[in-house]
Amino acid sequence: MVRLRDKVVTWRSSESDTTSRIRQVPGFSWKVGCMSIPFQGSDARVAAKHPVNAVPRRALLLSVLVCVVSCFCRSQTHNIVCSDGYDNFEAKFTTGVTVSVGAARNGKLARRTCEATLRWDKQDLVVVPEAAQVDIAVLGVDLGLGVPVVAFQMKEFDADSRMTFRIYSLQKPPRLLRTIGGGDFFSAADTDLDGRIEIWTGDAGAIDGFENLTLGELDFAPTVVLRFENHRLLDVSSEFRSHFDRQIAELRAHLERQESSDFKNSDGKLPIMSPLPAVELHRLRITKIKVLEIVWSYLYSDREQDAWHALADMWPPADFDRIRASILNARARGIRSQVDAVSSGTSHFLGAYPVARFGMMSVVSSLMSLCCICSGRNTLCCMNLENGSPLISSTIRVNSM
Repeated sequence: MVRLRDKVVTWRSSESDTTSRIRQVPGFSWKVGCMSIPFQGSDARVAAKHPVNAVPRRALLLSVLVCVVSCFCRSQTHNIVCSDGYDNFEAKFTTGVTVSVGAARNGKLARRTCEATLRWDKQDLVVVPEAAQVDIAVLGVDLGLGVPVVAFQMKEFDADSRMTFRIYSLQKPPRLLRTIGGGDFFSAADTDLDGRIEIWTGDAGAIDGFENLTLGELDFAPTVVLRFENHRLLDVSSEFRSHFDRQIAELRAHLERQESSDFKNSDGKLPIMSPLPAVELHRLRITKIKVLEIVWSYLYSDREQDAWHALADMWPPADFDRIRASILNARARGIRSQVDAVSSGTSHFLGAYPVARFGMMSVVSSLMSLCCICSGRNTLCCMNLENGSPLISSTIRVNSM
């Protein structure tokens, strides 16, 4: 694996290629462990082909691949920048704005909570004054709002199942551009490599407590895919139906015929104080969860008729109208209520769901670029996949307390 230690290397995207379409993002300075790398940022919307520089491309691609492989097994643990006051992060942009996440303080004493601050020109803006967890989901990328941004996600209490996603501009003075609430965890990626970044999350706020079921009992919260277009927040979940289809196929594969029949012959409500034996009640509730998750997967990918056909096929007939209305009401209260519009596009992405957490931040990959930060190995990988040249430069610092 190629590792850069104790030296500064400047990487720049090509400025001579007039056929490339790149939205420039102001440079910034990151520090990761002992490695310091200055970058010129972009979210790289590249349309042209470039000659391949075999040596640097192989070296950097190897670095990216090792970084991805070494972190992938931990992706679902959701490593957070700051949790209960532990760990901190700081990055200063050439715009003069510094992003800082770390332990909240009482004077000089660190507390067991986290805070996030934006600083510029001797001014401070505390964007998260106190929270159990604070993470950086997006950094230095234009999400479609016309400016480079930093996006924080925070959880006020450890027991809370929902995260809040706040997007701030990285221009002076920084300003809050958008808040999205109720997701279980937010990740950003250029999913289908078209130069547009999607925000993936689960609609935890809508279904936590639904039918007396906790999020911990569910396999997953209904997936929601968001994207900014012309400064408007769109629900674009219907463009990624293959992701939902895989969820549905896996759930159906684990539904036994006898279990489905037993649940359909129940009352559907299955209250905790049911007179049914505990073992049987538990078995029926597991089947109920699978049925709900199948219906949600159809509904959240904008296939409402398929959702109701699946519900009619698997749910107790006498309880159909009640549960259908409850599902619609819950969805209406969730993230769908916060979007400006819903995409009418249909699925065009056939690959696997690519959003995963790699150490501190998400992989954000655009048409011909890939960036990965693995805090576990203190390694930064960021390159143009077409010609092997680096795209951005920075200094990242990740410290443990």
